Formats: sequence, structure tokens, C-alpha cells
Amino acid sequence: MYKFIIFLALLWQSAAIAQVFTSFPPNMYADSTAYPFYWGIASGDPLSDRVILWTKAEKTDDDLSPIPLTWEISSDSTFSTIINNGTIMATIEKDWTAKVDADNLQAYTTYYYRFTDTEGNSSRIGRTKTAPSGSIDELKFAVASCSSIFSGYFNAYRRIGERNDIDLFIHVGDYVYDFVDGDERVRIPEPEPTEPFTLQEWHWRHAYYLLDPDLRYARQQHPMIAMWDNHDIELNNISESVQAFRNYLPMRDTPGEAIEKAYQKLQYGDLVDIFVSDVLLYKNIDSLAVGEYSMLGNEQYEWLTEGLLNSTAKWRFITSQNMMSLWNAEGLPPLPGLTDGPVFDPSSWDGHFLEREMLLNFIKDNTIDNCMVLSGDAHMSFIMDLPIYPLDSLQYIPSTGEGSVAVEFLPTSITRGNFDEQGIPENIALNVAIILLSINPHHIFMQPVKHGYGTLTVRADSTVAKFWYSPILSL
Repeated sequence: MYKFIIFLALLWQSAAIAQVFTSFPPNMYADSTAYPFYWGIASGDPLSDRVILWTKAEKTDDDLSPIPLTWEISSDSTFSTIINNGTIMATIEKDWTAKVDADNLQAYTTYYYRFTDTEGNSSRIGRTKTAPSGSIDELKFAVASCSSIFSGYFNAYRRIGERNDIDLFIHVGDYVYDFVDGDERVRIPEPEPTEPFTLQEWHWRHAYYLLDPDLRYARQQHPMIAMWDNHDIELNNISESVQAFRNYLPMRDTPGEAIEKAYQKLQYGDLVDIFVSDVLLYKNIDSLAVGEYSMLGNEQYEWLTEGLLNSTAKWRFITSQNMMSLWNAEGLPPLPGLTDGPVFDPSSWDGHFLEREMLLNFIKDNTIDNCMVLSGDAHMSFIMDLPIYPLDSLQYIPSTGEGSVAVEFLPTSITRGNFDEQGIPENIALNVAIILLSINPHHIFMQPVKHGYGTLTVRADSTVAKFWYSPILSL
């Protein structure tokens, strides 16, 4: 208890955090039973023979020298069979975080891992799983986005952590939030947090998030992949917010590449290739041949289309921080806070319709089957066809799906607001959803008020998408 009190005093009064809180909202606390690993552990970016292991170990004195940590990964939770181990350093430059690429692992195998300091203090035991290699019959993924810690409770993260059937947890953006939304003041510490800008302030925001036990639990129980979106990144100070994201997430670093480059392909046996794209940091930089700005940038577009063309997997998943489908608003009266133009979000793929048309035509022309986009940002639940011209009844038939070249799965937000938080009563919101579905015939399903996450059960002959909803205003 004494060490924990010292830790809290140092944590919230240190210059590195640069912010002192006098009170915390409910269900926010460090894991005091796992000194000095108060912020938990995580794993991510799994390959068939390796996985990234992550932790953070805080000092309780003024010594700023690196902290040596021993890591172990085992085939059993009692650590009777150690598969690999080693020593890594947690440093002040990375806000006392540390990660290692644990290799020499077997494909599609569950492993357990832990960290220990030189005094024998141990972290909690984490569970992870490598990607499969070769033939695989079934996979299950969890998909989430838009998790404002200020907007509600992270019950959905707890539910993800409790599951034993998840092979990979995919977060498609807005993992942390830079500001407190005025309409969603559910869990606010005092004094109110300010928007981060410097590296230290972004480190603080990530550390604050890990005071939530439900987020820590989800990270502890499943390997994850994560991509940033606009609330994770300060676009006027990209490098420092990206560095903080990389320091706090179990992402594989790529020496020789710019730290902003995070798009990658993950292979899950012969069943799924996952193309993790970045439509935030490459947007509006390169121009298309027709003179319009690109969403992906020329290099990433070539990487994606080449990867899709050469993939031999049964399914090809593309993650996208923003909705790829047309979200038509033509003919609707202005909806405050929602739309005042022909589309709902011109900053998304709807503002880059020519590149969307190019990509969908590429998929069609090359007969690339079983392509699915996993997206976020819209804060609502959607299942959508992806036809090239969704409003043209001669080229797309909603009742059969004929004319669609791919499909899109957009689970709702973990907590961030939707129609409900915009002050629209649920019964009216559901009626509005019916109208929106009628003018967007390619939108197969829409749920405008609930929060949670999604799952995908993938087999060779089918992929089944499900939405899982959780309350956000109470535990």
C-alpha cells in the first residue's frame, strides 16, 4: 500500500504528466496488486512464429536510469514450459514502456506471458495467440473503434476480454480521445483534461486510459492490432502523437521506415489476409491522375491493390478508419450535427469518391472475390454492400446484392456518441434510420443508438458478422 501511495503521488504530480487530478471518475484505478506493472500488459501484431509483448513499469524514486525487465512466454499458464525469454529495458524516453518481438513460436498456438523486475515483482499473466499458417477451418475476430473514456464505461472491452473464442482483436481507430465532448460528459476527472499536444501530454493520455481495468483486461487476454485515427493523432504535431501511440500499443516497429508508416498485411493461414490500411495520414497528399486528391496516397494504393491481386487467401479484409460506403444524404433536410450536404461525411471516402470508384473497379475487374472492409468512425452499426454505383438500379440490385463487389462491416463505437447522444430520442432515431436506409439501398442494416463491438466468424464458405451491445452509462 505504501508503494502504491508513493506511486500515485509521483504519477499525478510529476512534470512528465504535467497534470494533477484531485478526483477520478468511477472504475478508474491503477493495478496496485501488480507493482510496478500498474498499467498492465498487452500483445499484438501476431505472425505465425512471433508476437509483440508490451508492458509499462513505473519507478517510485528519482532514478531515471533504464529499468531491466525479464520477459517469459510459455505454452502453459503455470510457466512450467518456457518457450522463450529475455531481458528488455523500460526507459524514460518511452515513458517507461517496453516491448519485445517474442519469436520461435508455433503457428496458431495459445501462449502465456509475463514480465518480472529485478526485485522479483511480476506482472499479471497475459494470454496471446499466434497467427495460423497453412490450412485453417475457422477464425473469429473482434472489431472495435471510437472508445472515448470520457463518454462512458468500457463494458464492451470487459466483454471482449471475457471471451475465449477470439483469435485477434482489431481496433480500427480512435483508440484514445484528445478532448472531452460537451454532450458526452460521463466520466470526467477533476480538473478537466486538456487536449494533448506534446509527447509528454500524449503519453499522459495513454497512461490515463490504462487506469481503466476493462481496457487493461481486453489487452491482457487477446492479441490486438490497432490503427490510429484523427482523435489519436495531432495533425499539427504528427510525429509526437504517433510516437506515443507506438509506445503504448503492442505494435511492431519497423526500423528504417518512417514512424508514421503503419499500414501492413497480416496473413491468417489460407483463410484470411488482413490489409491494415491508413486513411488518415495519407489523405489529401497525393493527387490522382484525374486531378482529385487521394485517400490512400499513391504508394499505399499500389501496395493495397498489388496485395489484393496477389492474395491467395479465401477472404481479403481491408481495415479502414473511415466508412468506405457511400452514405447518401441527398434530399434530406439539414440535421444539426449530422449533415448539411449531399453526404454525411465528406472527410471520409465520400470526399474521395473517384479513388473509391477506382478501388472498387479494380476489385471487380480482377475478379477479387470475398473482399470485406472493416471500418469505424461513424459510431453506429452498419452492414453495407459496396457496389460501384449504389444508387444506379441498373448496376446494383439491393434485393439480391447483384452488382456489389465487396461488403463492409462497421461495428458501433465502444462509447462515443451517436444519434442518442445528439439528443435524438431513440424512437425518433430508429425512424430516421429507416429513412436513411431507404435512400441508401446498399445499406443492409443500421442501428443508430447502441454501443459495443463486433465479431466476425470466418469460414471458407461464409463470414458471419455480429454486433454485441453493452451499456455505457453504468457498470
